[in-house]
Amino acid sequence: MKSPKHILICRIDNIGDAILTFPVCGVIKKYYPDCKISFLGRSYTRDTISICEHINGFLNYDELKELSVTERRKFFNDQQIDTAILLHVHLELARFVRSAGIKKRVGSARDLHHWRTCNKLAFFSKKAGKMHMTEINLKFLKGIGIHEHIPFQNFPDYLGVTKIVVLNEMYRSLLSTNKFNLILHPRAKNHAQQWSLERYAELIRRLDKNRFHIMISGAKEDREGMLDWLTEHEKNITDISGKFSIDQFISFISHADGLMSGSTGPVHIAAATGIHALGLFPDHKAANMARWFPVGKKAEGIECTNADMNTISVEMVLEKINDWK
Repeated sequence: MKSPKHILICRIDNIGDAILTFPVCGVIKKYYPDCKISFLGRSYTRDTISICEHINGFLNYDELKELSVTERRKFFNDQQIDTAILLHVHLELARFVRSAGIKKRVGSARDLHHWRTCNKLAFFSKKAGKMHMTEINLKFLKGIGIHEHIPFQNFPDYLGVTKIVVLNEMYRSLLSTNKFNLILHPRAKNHAQQWSLERYAELIRRLDKNRFHIMISGAKEDREGMLDWLTEHEKNITDISGKFSIDQFISFISHADGLMSGSTGPVHIAAATGIHALGLFPDHKAANMARWFPVGKKAEGIECTNADMNTISVEMVLEKINDWK
């Protein structure tokens, strides 16, 4: 098989999804060290993609989809991309990549869209429903001649998170110099199943304030929905919600000691940057812990039962966090 020279990794969804492609890029570089890797993503994920040393460039899907087919083909021809790997099952994306004129397009045999738009298909067993997302992503590499099985515990070795921006001094001042810096991320606008604010409130009350510096993070939209709650707990927390650009938030997380959240981007960022990360997960197939466990050497998770996030008790969370050092 001819070695690829320039691979386009295609994933146009969220931050967590993007981070779980990093080990895939690391494995590609292991086998094809001279191959250039570009990432096709949304504007929202650009700063996240930039932290991975394995990825050489970012292409903005939000901008490129506005080009005519002729302009699109010229752009991708100029980029000299010879292979596209479609890790995201998305009809519009699949048609976009086909229209770009990329010669080899690797897709999933489990998706009918990819039978029509891709010319190289990766076949998975029915056990794919129980696989971790990164493990599923790695199956696509069969389409470029890579068949090695990477154990889950080795995924962090392939992350390549080495390009985090310098943290602005005004944000650094929000961190404690003598306590464990713990970030709690209670809300995420795109995720419905979350631990309740009442559970977070109880956790805050029971954490040792002499040991933990507790910070509450969230996007501006998240903050608007938590204003009353944040005011209620302002004596015991530092509100950092709505303060950061994405690149600075990633850097801030990397300077903290631990983060807890639902199954959202921040918990994947925390795990990938090497700090303690605890994710709380629903128990249904599409979003459970087996599929979305954060990749990182200090990552942990707790899964609810019967689709009720509040079956995860504060005691269960404290047992994890109090053991962090």
